[in-house]
Amino acid sequence: MMLSHIKAPPLNSTLMGVVSAVSDYYRNGHSTAVLYGGSGHAFLMNIHEDLCPSGPYCWNLEPFYKNLFNLGIDMVDEGFFTVESPYEERQEIESLLRNSLDRGRPCSLLNMEHQLILGYDEVGFVLYQPWGSDFDFTPDRLTFSSWNEFGDSVHVNFFTFNKAKPANEEKIIVESLSYAKDLYDNPSSHTDKPYAVGLSAYENWIKAIRNKTADEHGNWWNGKVWSECRSWACRYLEEISSKYPRISQIARELSENYKKISMELELVGDKTGKPSDKLAALQRAEEIEFLSVQRFREILERM
Repeated sequence: MMLSHIKAPPLNSTLMGVVSAVSDYYRNGHSTAVLYGGSGHAFLMNIHEDLCPSGPYCWNLEPFYKNLFNLGIDMVDEGFFTVESPYEERQEIESLLRNSLDRGRPCSLLNMEHQLILGYDEVGFVLYQPWGSDFDFTPDRLTFSSWNEFGDSVHVNFFTFNKAKPANEEKIIVESLSYAKDLYDNPSSHTDKPYAVGLSAYENWIKAIRNKTADEHGNWWNGKVWSECRSWACRYLEEISSKYPRISQIARELSENYKKISMELELVGDKTGKPSDKLAALQRAEEIEFLSVQRFREILERM
C-alpha cells in the first residue's frame, strides 16, 4: 500500500518538509512561506548550551500543533518509543500507522530527522528520504517489529495527520505572531534546559562559541536550520504586507529585518568562518531580532 502524490521538499527543517508535503496532499493551497510563518516555526530558535545539533528537534510542539491546525492540518503525536519498547507496543503502533495509511491519512516519524511514511509492504514501512537516496543518514525503509534500520539509536516519535478546517487568514496571522512574541516573553514554556529559545537561545549560542564548547557540526546545522527559518519569516511578512495596507509598512520593514537575520545566521554557520566573525554576526542578529519582535505588538494591535 502506497500513498500517491505525496512528496516532501528538501528543506533543512525536515519537520517543515513533512508539513509542506501534507499540506499539498490535502490541497490546502498554502505557500511555503505561509506554512513556516503561519505555524510560527519561522520565528523559533532552540539552542542547546553546547550547541548540540538536536536543537531543531527538542522543543515544546504543542503551540505549533495549534497553529498548524489553523492551517488545516491536525498533527497527532502517536507516542515515543526506544530500543527497549516491547514487541507488543511496536506491533500496536505499526497497526495504527497501517490503518491510518489505509484510510489515506499521511504519517511520519522522527528519529534523528522527520521522515514521511509513504506506505508499506509485507516486510515494513517505506520511508521518504528528505535529501534523496545519496544521503543515507535517513533510512528508506523500516522493518516491522525489529526497526533494524535505526540500529541502537531508537528514539522515535510517530505522527499521523488529519485534514482540519483552516482558520481565516487574519486569525492565522494574529496567532502566529502572538506565538513568535511569546517565544521571547515566556521562553521557559517553549523548551527545557539545557535548551533555550528567544534571547536565551542567542545567549547559549554566543556563550558556546566564546567558551569554545560549541559542537562544530551543531554550529553548522543550527546555522542552516535557523537561517532557513528566518528566510521564510522574511517571505511570510512580505506576503502579509502586500495584503493588509494597515500593516504594510511595518511588515515590509520587518521582512527586511528577517532577511538580514537570515544572512547573519548563515555567516555564523559557515564552517570556514572565524569565531570572532561568528560572534559579531550573532550579536548583530540578536539585536535586530529583539527589536523586530517588539514591533509585532504594533501589527497585532492593527489586525
